Amino acid sequence: MPHTAIPVNGFPLNIIHPVHEHTSGSLVAFTHALALAYQSHGEIEIIDIRDKGEAFESPSVRAVLEKWGLLPPNSERGDVQKIGLRVTKIVKNGNARKVITGRMEKRPHDLLVIGTHERHGLGSLFGQDLAEYLADAFRQTTLYVPANGRSFVNPDTGAVVLNRILIPVPDTEFAQAAFSFCKKLLSIFPQAKPEIIGLHCGESFPSLPGPLVEGLSLRTVVSADPVVPAIAAAARENVADLVIMATEGRNTFSKKVVGSNTEQVLHQSVCPVLSIPLE
Repeated sequence: MPHTAIPVNGFPLNIIHPVHEHTSGSLVAFTHALALAYQSHGEIEIIDIRDKGEAFESPSVRAVLEKWGLLPPNSERGDVQKIGLRVTKIVKNGNARKVITGRMEKRPHDLLVIGTHERHGLGSLFGQDLAEYLADAFRQTTLYVPANGRSFVNPDTGAVVLNRILIPVPDTEFAQAAFSFCKKLLSIFPQAKPEIIGLHCGESFPSLPGPLVEGLSLRTVVSADPVVPAIAAAARENVADLVIMATEGRNTFSKKVVGSNTEQVLHQSVCPVLSIPLE
């Protein structure tokens, strides 16, 4: 049975990162997952799924941390824990959907980080059926990282660049979820001082509670275009480093046919997309 996603009410972050197809896109998503886990003094659980006979070495946590200057050369496994990071790595052969969903059912996580291929939607890296299942059934807060899009984590240095964050705002309820998680994310990366671009498709921007946007550099934009094209255009025109979207998932017949707004945005994604399920 699918579990209800646990809201991130504090730190550390407990992150699950599946590695299914061993491509360059996997490394991009991995560096985002690792940076989030390290900065929050949390845990990263890497699920490495391989086809039988596959001779691929998945990214080494210690090698990347050494590259970022967070560990000395030739570090030992115990050195990772000394910098406040917990790592679990599971390597299995078999069906990716069965392995990943089995682990997610067994142990809830705060955040799922997965890679996608730009302009091919959720399932391009993990298989359409698997991605749809994870998005729909688990209602898990998820960071989708396009392999060919802009990254907000530099894979060579670990430096985080969040200059502009785009947040679609259909109404106050969606804004509450998206802006709350945005503030938590920025508390993980206090060096980031981004401009927050609030996008509303309609006649006038919704009124937002003062405490919700307090401390943020917020600019609001109103568009007459349909939601998905408006988000894609705003992300491109403003050179967004991240899109944060609250989502209800596929709760209507039409969405089951054409996909959720989040999934459609990912078809045109130029940067990572953070999807936050509403309760």
